[in-house]
Amino acid sequence: MVECDVPLRWSDTDAYGHVNNVAILALVEQARVLFFAQARGAGGESLTRLDGDGLGRNPAFITGQCIEYRRPVRLDLVPVRFRMWVTAIGGADFTLAWELRQHDALCAVGTVGLVFMTGDGARPRRITHDERAVLDAHVGEAPRMRH
Repeated sequence: MVECDVPLRWSDTDAYGHVNNVAILALVEQARVLFFAQARGAGGESLTRLDGDGLGRNPAFITGQCIEYRRPVRLDLVPVRFRMWVTAIGGADFTLAWELRQHDALCAVGTVGLVFMTGDGARPRRITHDERAVLDAHVGEAPRMRH
């Protein structure tokens, strides 16, 4: 599991005074980038350092997302905390699970399906041995969702 803090922005809030549901997905995106940078395999390698260029050369493509909101997120100067981990790894795809907490209260949980793309972004490619080692180091159970 990787934990990271993501600051909130004034523009994330809506007329109801809470962070908008679409803004939550943008926060998830920021946390996912931090996951790729911080997740380490047994040898210390990260997903952003593999093959020299990492994700810049072989970007990740989102195949689907599922999100469940538990309570509103309010604008605060204290960053929200994300926990992210891997729940499934296939030949070319994998699933990240996450939870978002504000002041230790669980606000949202979700999953995101991903594939790494070829350098030209034209098609998915298989997960390399080194990438699999990093992903394997962060495997956990899928979050419990109500729906």
